[in-house]
This record gives sequence, structure tokens and C-alpha cells, in this order.
Amino acid sequence: MDKTPPEILAHIAERIVDAQKWYSNPYARRWDARLAPYASVSRAWKACIERLTFKYIRVSTDELDTFATLFSGHDISRLAYISILNVRVMLPPPQNPLGCCAVVRIPDREADSVTFSAAMSKLFTILAEMEARATENCPMHLRFWEGWRHSRFQEPKGSTLVPCSDQGLHLRREILEAKAVSGQIHLVHEDAIPVVPGVTTLEFVGGSESNELSYLNTSWIPKIVQRLPDLQTLHLTTEDKYDHGRHKRHLRRESKLIVHFHSLI
Repeated sequence: MDKTPPEILAHIAERIVDAQKWYSNPYARRWDARLAPYASVSRAWKACIERLTFKYIRVSTDELDTFATLFSGHDISRLAYISILNVRVMLPPPQNPLGCCAVVRIPDREADSVTFSAAMSKLFTILAEMEARATENCPMHLRFWEGWRHSRFQEPKGSTLVPCSDQGLHLRREILEAKAVSGQIHLVHEDAIPVVPGVTTLEFVGGSESNELSYLNTSWIPKIVQRLPDLQTLHLTTEDKYDHGRHKRHLRRESKLIVHFHSLI
């Protein structure tokens, strides 16, 4: 097997990946982990498998210690295989985590800020240490794709399946106002975040209402960018909620005027 050309091995591995995509649960989070047993076939096969399995990595900030062990010792060679590192930021549960909505499930933004900042410091420390041990240039796409709270898994089924606004518990306006006054998450103690070379693309996905990263104060952007000396591309998906609300109110007023005008005619 060691004499098989790398191109042929790559083609075989890709066919295995395609087959597992077809037969496995399409919602499985890490179906590509099923390739791991094939890595023991030979050294060449191991490199081929790892080149696929480490191409797109998804890690939560509460899994960073486990993530770091994947690149310990001689396994630092795996760093060269990473194309995109997707990071899910884990945040602490809010006050009354079993509440039905933002009116009663109030987030502690100070705790959120401390947790987010500590996660960034730990992530960047691990990446900086890995880059220092790397044996070759390893350009990486770093993507912050979601903010998440474990309390979501604990919510009563009634609150997740049927919005409380539909049950008459809280008006939608109450829920939107509660979110608007909940405050923002800030990056604090940024001096504790080390410089990380090798990251050429930084992407931030925070536009969705359900994404807790949408509450990040944008002041974090220049602070993080300063820590990435090799950065070439910056992708930001954010939404100005106040501007969005103002735009929706403007459209609502216009639609009412049109209806009123037609009723006069």
C-alpha cells in the first residue's frame, strides 16, 4: 500500500467519504470520523486520511484541550492539513435557563464577556503554540460560526416547539424589547491574547437572531485583527439591529399609507 501513488490513495479515500455521506445520517456532526480506522493501513494511507479528516475542523471552546492534544508531538504535521477551523463559542447559561424566552431567560453579559474573552485567549494561545512548532507554512481560515449555551438543551419542549408569544405568555414586542436591552458581549483583557501567525482569513458569522455571537460588540474586530499579522481577508456577517428595525418600521408605515390611500379611492 505504501507504493500506491498519493493521487490514487486520495481518490480511494474520497470515494469512501462519498459513500459514507450517502449511507450515514446527513445530520451527523462528524461523519468523517469514521475514516479514522483506515489510517492504520499504512503510513501513506494515514497521511491521506488525515489530510481529509483535518481539512475542515469544527471545535467548541469547551473542547480546546482535546483539540490541542490532536497536534501534540509529531502530530503537529496535521496542522498543515487544516483549511478551515470552525469555532463554536460556548457561553454560560443565563439567569433562569429554563425560562421560555428572553423576557425571563436573562443573560449575564458580564459573565458572557469574561467567558468569551477567556476562550479567545485560550484558542489563540493554543494556535500560537502550534504555529511555533509547525515545520512548514500553514495558512488557515479561522471562522467563528456560532455562539451557544448548553441551557438550550434543557429548555421545556413547549418553549422550543411553540413560541411563547403564540401561547400568550409574552408578546413578541416584549421579547424583542428584552433582547434589545440585554446588552452586548465585549472582548476584555485583549492584552492576554497572543499574536497568531498563519491565519490568512478571518470570518465572523453573527447575523442570526438565534446566534449569541450577534450580541458581540464590534470593538472586538480591530482587537483580534491586530493579533493576526498574516491576515489577508476579513469576512464579516453582521446585522445592525437598530438599522434593521428602523427599516422595518419605515416599510410598515409605507404599507399602511398605501392601504389608507386605496381605501380613500
